[in-house]
Amino acid sequence: MVVDRSRVCRERGVLEMIEILKVKREFLYLLLTLTQEKNVKVSRFPLIHLDETILAHTNLAEFHKFLQEKENEALLDRMVIVKVPYTLSFPEEGRIYAKLVSAAPAFRDVHLDPHTLRIAAVFAVLTRLVKPEREGLDLGKKARIYAGESVEGFTEAEIERLRLEAPDEGLTGVSPRFVINAISNAITRSDTRSLTSMEVLLAVKDSIENDARMDAKLKKTWIDHLVLARKEFYNRWVKEDVHRALLPRSRARRRTARQVPRRSGSGARPPRGQGPDHGRVAAGDERFLRSVEDKIKVSESGKLTFRQEIVRKAMVAYKAGEKFTLKSHARLSEAIEQYLFEERRDVLRLVTSAARPDDDAQRKISAVQQRLIAEYGYDEHSAKEALSYVTTLLAQE
Repeated sequence: MVVDRSRVCRERGVLEMIEILKVKREFLYLLLTLTQEKNVKVSRFPLIHLDETILAHTNLAEFHKFLQEKENEALLDRMVIVKVPYTLSFPEEGRIYAKLVSAAPAFRDVHLDPHTLRIAAVFAVLTRLVKPEREGLDLGKKARIYAGESVEGFTEAEIERLRLEAPDEGLTGVSPRFVINAISNAITRSDTRSLTSMEVLLAVKDSIENDARMDAKLKKTWIDHLVLARKEFYNRWVKEDVHRALLPRSRARRRTARQVPRRSGSGARPPRGQGPDHGRVAAGDERFLRSVEDKIKVSESGKLTFRQEIVRKAMVAYKAGEKFTLKSHARLSEAIEQYLFEERRDVLRLVTSAARPDDDAQRKISAVQQRLIAEYGYDEHSAKEALSYVTTLLAQE
């Protein structure tokens, strides 16, 4: 017997169907016959044998409607339901936006500040999260945990537990297309060539308020998420950028980073000899350590754990013949940036608050703006807005 292999290959494989539940019901019955009998009857043709795996997509609202119709039981019996939620990691969500933006002509000549897509991604993830019931855990911390960031009191193992507590998390909330459309509207309406994070948040807010599909309660909830994204994420990011641009003092940062493990007497320290005072912290060292730890909200009860973690990493670096640097500990790096900035915050207020700054103040402002542009991905418009925004934040503290 001669087998036509090309025909066999054509009759087997995977059939992918988009928006399957939007097709006519007669076609669904055709698929029912295909899955059960592996045969398809086409008008004016004999039965066609097909050995296919059908991979179909639909949205959650269509699927819930499909479930409520009793005549669909036969089809449901032959389905394997796989729920595919939106991503709950805002860095991954930001990469989706970056891909969509790169392919859109409207964005081709538009500069986006370094946090534009990331802050929009934070908002999107917040709309998809289920409010945690654990004490000490809120939506902002939950978003940071899902993004792989270090949150005091919670470990990486918490991610799996949080997902088990909310199995349907990510099946609702804003879609990436909603956010991209909001940003596109902001660009086309103003014909702008530069878009800041704050302008994007305002554009998303306008899209929420003008969306006829949402009720007032949902609109208020999503706008609250925008406020949370700005306060707990964007404020921190933009302040860090201005801090670094204002303090291009890498030696000071490295020196301070070395001082933290050296001054910490928390049960272990880099090998420099152990005397009778090992494990103790001098009063001056304690004040220094707490002033650094306060910047990232390390509590009095959690300071020992934080210091031990730093010292362990310092010892690992020492044994490996490496230097302990800011890259060795992300939270320590953040704390030191803020600690050093405190020394110059009054200078920033003085320099940027003057309605008509003198030549010296203007040079300092220009220097910070140029560093933001050259080193941190801003342009002239967004650098000026970032500096003004951080000055406003400092005035409110």
